[in-house]
Amino acid sequence: RVSLQAMENLRDEVLELIARIKVPKYVVYKNYIRDAYTQDLVESNNEMLHPHDSIPDSQFLRQLHEFNDMKNTQREIAMDRPDVVLYPGGKIVHIVKTFEHENQWKHALYCVSCGYSNTECKYTPRWAQYCDFGEIDVSTTMMDDHVPVHVCRELERCALSFGLEPPYFLPPAQTS
Repeated sequence: RVSLQAMENLRDEVLELIARIKVPKYVVYKNYIRDAYTQDLVESNNEMLHPHDSIPDSQFLRQLHEFNDMKNTQREIAMDRPDVVLYPGGKIVHIVKTFEHENQWKHALYCVSCGYSNTECKYTPRWAQYCDFGEIDVSTTMMDDHVPVHVCRELERCALSFGLEPPYFLPPAQTS
C-alpha cells in the first residue's frame, strides 16, 4: 500500500542518489531519460554514481545527514503513533504495459528537446487493489510511461474499447 513510510523511503532513496552523483545532472538526465533503452544500466550506474559506502563529503551530504538525524529523532518520538495509510478515492484501474513495439528506429524516435520516446506500446487496463501498490519502484521507462499525452491517449483508447465516446461520461442509469 502507499503509505507515509513508503513515500518517505522513496524520498530518502532519491536524496541519497543525488548525493552519490559524480557527474553533472544533465549527464544523468541524458543517460536515464533519453538513452535509457540503449545503455547498460549497471555499467551506467557505476560510471555516474559513487558507491554507497564512499560518498565524498559535500555541503549537500552534510545537509542530508542533518536532515536524516532530524527525521530519525522525529520517528523516535512518533514510534507509538499508527502508520498513516494513504488510499486514493474510488476504484483503481491500473494501465499495465503488455507490449512494446521493437523496431530498428526505436532509439532514434526520441524528442530532441525533452528526450521522450514515441515508441508504440500496448497497454491493458486491469482492476487493481490498494495492496497492489505497496512500494513505488522507479523504472528506467517510468518517465516515458507517465508522459501526460501518452497516458491520455491510453485512457481514451480504453474508454473507446468499453464503448464510451467523448466526452466519456457514463450513460444515465435506466429505470424500468
